[in-house]
Amino acid sequence: MPRQRVRKGWRKWVNTVNVSGVVIAVLTALPLYWLVSTSLKPASEIGQSPPTAFPQSFTLDNFVVAFRDNALGQYMVNSVIVSVSTTVIVLALAFLAGYALAGRWIKGRTAIMTSLLMLSVFPAIAVLTPLYLLERNLGLLNSYPGLIVPYVAFNLPFAIWIMRNYLVGIPSTIEEASEIDGAGPGAPCSA
Repeated sequence: MPRQRVRKGWRKWVNTVNVSGVVIAVLTALPLYWLVSTSLKPASEIGQSPPTAFPQSFTLDNFVVAFRDNALGQYMVNSVIVSVSTTVIVLALAFLAGYALAGRWIKGRTAIMTSLLMLSVFPAIAVLTPLYLLERNLGLLNSYPGLIVPYVAFNLPFAIWIMRNYLVGIPSTIEEASEIDGAGPGAPCSA
């Protein structure tokens, strides 16, 4: 008769974590499955009661309607333009500010970094109404700058914080070697 093994100690917790991970993965995948399944159903089957888990007949008409009649393609292009522009601007400004804050020549670095950290946890929803009124008065509603500028403003403090901490980790010998090779003067990246 085979012996029954009872898991004790950390192995019991490893099994619990594995089972929990599978449960979370299934709970996360179910809405995604339902989304894809419903998008492949014809309109008559979407509102059926009780709903079906699998489409009885597959169709791509929903995608055609979304792209042709609802201009989904233009919305996707707008999202790409805004997100890429915001990312490039935030990374460029965060790198410059992070490099300056990583150097030794700025007084009050700790106060600046503390302020940036406090700004990064400030909820953007708290300034939604004033932001709308400001953009309306400036004529920025329904425009790319009307989205890009606030996104940059909300994401820049945290990006500066992350970039500064990354640049502090770069050895100062790299910058010293580049100065010996003829690069312009700069401050070593040290905390």
